[in-house]
Parts: sequence; C-alpha cells; structure tokens
Amino acid sequence: MSATNETTPITERMRKATHDVHETSDKLVNLKLAMVITSKPLYAEAISLFWPIYRELETLIEKHKDDSRLSAIYPLLPILQRAALFEKDMISLLENDEKAAELLKARRIRTDENGKETFSPPELQTYINHLRKLSEEQPILLIPYIYSMYGAIMAGGTAIKRMVKRAFSLKTDGGVEMFGIPLEGSDYKNVKEFRNDMKSKLEDEMELTAEEEVLILEEAPKVFIRNNALVATATDTEVFLNAWKKCRGYAGIAVAISIGIVLAVYYK
Repeated sequence: MSATNETTPITERMRKATHDVHETSDKLVNLKLAMVITSKPLYAEAISLFWPIYRELETLIEKHKDDSRLSAIYPLLPILQRAALFEKDMISLLENDEKAAELLKARRIRTDENGKETFSPPELQTYINHLRKLSEEQPILLIPYIYSMYGAIMAGGTAIKRMVKRAFSLKTDGGVEMFGIPLEGSDYKNVKEFRNDMKSKLEDEMELTAEEEVLILEEAPKVFIRNNALVATATDTEVFLNAWKKCRGYAGIAVAISIGIVLAVYYK
C-alpha cells in the first residue's frame, strides 16, 4: 500500500498528472493521423521507432524480476511482450521481406565490434539512455513507462488494429500483431481483467514511499514528451517524403505512429 494518506490510486494520479501533455499529444495525433495509413513502408518505419523502446522495457522487466517490488510485474511479462510482435509486423508490412526488415531494424540499433549498441535517431538514444539510467538508479521510476506503454496497447489496440487493417486491406493480422493480447492458456478471461490485475499490482503491491510517489508523478508526463519527440523524427526519412508527396493536399499533416494514436486513446 501507499505510504501516504492519499486515497486516490497512483494510476489515477498518473492520469491526472499527464492530462495537459496528453491534450497536446491528442491534438498532434488528430493532425497527423492521415499520413500514417497511406503507406505500409511508412507505417513500418513509424513502428520501428518504438520497437527498441518496448525491447528495452522488456529487458528491464526481466532484469528486475527479483526486485522486491517490480517483481510483481514480472509474471505478466509473457502477455505484455511486444518487441517480437513489432518485428513480425515490420516483416509483414514490408511484404514479408525479412532482409528489408533487418535493414530497417539496423537503422534503429547498431552494434559495434565490442557489442555496444547505439540507437538512431538521437532522440531514441536519449530515450534508451534515460530508461537505463532509471533502471540503475531508481528502477521504481520505470512504472510510468510500463503502465503507459502497455496500458495504451490494452486500452486502444483493438480499435487501432481495426483501423489499420481497413486502411491497408489486410486479410490477416500480419502487420497488426503488436496489438494482440495473448490470453490463451492464462488465468485471465479478457483484456479488461488482465489490465485490472496490472493496475492492482501497481496500486497495491508496490509499497511506494511518499517521495517515490512524487517522483513517479513527475516522471509520468515525460513518457508523452519523449514519445512526441520520437514521433517528430520520422519526417527525416525518405519513406516519409514519398508519402508526403501523396498527401500534400492535407495542409499541415505530418507523420503519426500507431503508438501515439493509442496513447491518445488511453488517457481519455
């Protein structure tokens, strides 16, 4: 339980703490939505920006599986995992061209001869560096990222999946598997039940101190700020420029990504 006398759940307070920056994200997404669903390569390029973020979060959840508090999240990891699904979607969107998908992934993560990773664009490097710093210094501050990024998929994924499938005339889930929540064989009857369990673990099992709660509420808006900064970088790619030519009749429309769309849905 919380160490403070605050009776409002920490998840609800995170929602309130992100209200203003979320409103900004909402407006950006409304302007940019048309672009993302004009081109499969553009959509693949867009989700490739967030593939490393989910990859990192899943690595860190695994890393802290024995942490006295974050260990509560670890049993949910098999259902939460998205990185592999992002990879499958990139292959599908690039017409099942695994080589093209590998090249796309290599643009996001480069590994030198010593095994050191560097991330591109710089905004992605900054994002990953920040998550790793939190992991080393204050792992409890990973909570806003875990809650927001995975909660977003659960809250709005079905609607966005349907929209993307319609836009690209997809006959299967290839290209939108990142939105699936694999509950088969689990103890959960539906996504709502799973999502409520995750919230319960965050609200009731973390035993947050008053200082930690303050820091978590300060960190929560930064999830949106970092995501927005990452979205903005997609305008630098050749894929974007080609898609822009197709959509230049839409004044002011720029690239959007599915994760941004879902995050906009999430905190309504």
